Amino acid sequence: MALVLFHPNNIVHPNDVLAVQVVRTETWRLATLLPATENTELALQWCARRSLIHNSYTCPVCNQLCTLIQYAQGIDGRRWSCRRCGTRKSVRERSFFSRSHLSLQQIVVVLYCWSYDMPQNIRNHFRDNFFSNFLVSIAENYM
Repeated sequence: MALVLFHPNNIVHPNDVLAVQVVRTETWRLATLLPATENTELALQWCARRSLIHNSYTCPVCNQLCTLIQYAQGIDGRRWSCRRCGTRKSVRERSFFSRSHLSLQQIVVVLYCWSYDMPQNIRNHFRDNFFSNFLVSIAENYM
């Protein structure tokens, strides 16, 4: 599934970015969170809608709006690029996710599980999956 951009300078349409009050009142279940973030593109959009990553990015060098380009070598498959000066930055730049080597979906799911104090129950949600063992090991390190 290809990321359909509203404009090359935004991940989602600016009107789709949720207000903080709306994000605070959202309720999620693991069964709905997983499909909402099931691939890189959906995870990028999910995070951008909630302002967890920047929906657009201004070049710190020349102050121009950057373009979202494909970047196969990066974990997110995209990065910001300035057409004027050539500066390139991760879509995670200046975000909570900036230093993580995990996928956005992995981070979101681990945080969800941590918020419900459920590392012991993660295996039940993933059923004999390598990912469940990974999540349990991550969650247990932070509990």
